[in-house]
Amino acid sequence: MRRICRNQTNSRYGVPFKGGYQVQAPWQVALSLAATVGVFFGVIANGYLAERFGHKRVLLVSYVLIAAFITITFLAPSVEVLFVGEVLCGLPWGVFSTMAPAYVCCTLLLVANTGVRGVPCCASRVCWLGVETNLDT
Repeated sequence: MRRICRNQTNSRYGVPFKGGYQVQAPWQVALSLAATVGVFFGVIANGYLAERFGHKRVLLVSYVLIAAFITITFLAPSVEVLFVGEVLCGLPWGVFSTMAPAYVCCTLLLVANTGVRGVPCCASRVCWLGVETNLDT
């Protein structure tokens, strides 16, 4: 399956190379780092946006934005549009990676007993640790 996807990506966004297609090296690096750049700016923006508009509104807007930005990457006609779509996808991911653990902990302060507050907070943080370090690859 991975080979089929790689061939489709190379033929769509690459240039002819040794009887096949290859995405150029600068674009490979740019595409690898595009989401990380977006996450960086999403994390920075999250603090200001959450203070100004509240946790729930920021999360709901981020859900809508990620759906729109995924559509951009899915339908990207060129490598440039793919790059922009991945940077834009990183913005809500940055919000999710910082907002979710904070939101869980704030909600637990209101509803949970003192003895059980730490377990869900730590569990949510461990889940994001697995996502951020790409343990599944």
